[in-house]
Amino acid sequence: MDNQDVAYFQELPAEECRSLLGDADYGRVAWQSARGLLVVPVNHKVVDGHVVFHTFPGTALSELLEPTDVAFQIDDVDEDSAIGWSVLVRGRTAPAPEGIEPVSWLNRGEPIGIWIQEESLSGRAIAGTRRD
Repeated sequence: MDNQDVAYFQELPAEECRSLLGDADYGRVAWQSARGLLVVPVNHKVVDGHVVFHTFPGTALSELLEPTDVAFQIDDVDEDSAIGWSVLVRGRTAPAPEGIEPVSWLNRGEPIGIWIQEESLSGRAIAGTRRD
């Protein structure tokens, strides 16, 4: 095997995963919806250790007010160097408590807060070689 084709993955400690979650502005939430498997980008924040995002009634994300198994992922990979990281939260959704300042790219109506009750947290650093 040519050393230029090797990719390295190293597990990140939980505290580093939490720090990266708190620093990121957006991620992707994935779940099995009534419409099939969905992956939707959302902006978020971390409140009391929970990932929180906001949406509006009638959207696909609003079905997550009902307890739903989800995966939430954030990542950052430099395309030129092929170096980066990825963090994955798995858990179950619930309505966010009242009083959490909304975060949303959209500005319409009254937002609905949803948070993820974490069941597992994992992350890894990535280092590789970019292929053309």
